[in-house]
Amino acid sequence: MMNTNRAKLNRQFWACWLSVIVLTMLLAALRPFFKSPGPIFGLILMCAIVIVFLLMYRTRCVHCAAHLKWLGVRWIPATGVEYSTNCPNCSVRLDRRAPYHLAEHQRARGESTLQ
Repeated sequence: MMNTNRAKLNRQFWACWLSVIVLTMLLAALRPFFKSPGPIFGLILMCAIVIVFLLMYRTRCVHCAAHLKWLGVRWIPATGVEYSTNCPNCSVRLDRRAPYHLAEHQRARGESTLQ
């Protein structure tokens, strides 16, 4: 699995919206058990959507660890590099792989990480 901002945003986008869909289906299944579920369920769904936007807003860049902010909120999964933009903080393209940390790099090469 690639470790890029694009891959991270795609995973988070689909996980967040899948959870909203599952919550909607769960609320629809529980609807017969409540007398007047409309306002309560509407409030729960609005809260879930706000939480999704907050999670996407607070997605961190894999390069500089700063929040991607509105780039994460308006994210729509695209597969082409032509849709790539830069991190608003470090100006690194979304398709650039994250750098290895020294310990991970040494482990990948089979070297000891102990000094």
